[in-house]
Amino acid sequence: MIDGASAPSAVEAQARSIVLLPLEGRDASTVHDAVRDGLRERGLEVREAEAAESDTAEAFAALATDAGANAVVGGTASRRGRRYRVNLWVRDASGGVQGGV
Repeated sequence: MIDGASAPSAVEAQARSIVLLPLEGRDASTVHDAVRDGLRERGLEVREAEAAESDTAEAFAALATDAGANAVVGGTASRRGRRYRVNLWVRDASGGVQGGV
């Protein structure tokens, strides 16, 4: 696991099933795997999807509903040397923003 990687607290507190979108950025697949594994270690069911049709609340709500999930998580990742920088956002099943980590 990447140092400092953790599950978004809003997801941990309220959701049992989430949709994890691909992270954007350099070396994002490595970080994506660490985020997915960390969420699963915390007992969350993680469903992966390609992306929402658009960045609207309705599109995220449809994505969550279609997957039977309580939330959608996405974000960006970058790497400088041996360090990663990860910014995650969380949207609940209604498509509303729940904050970032």
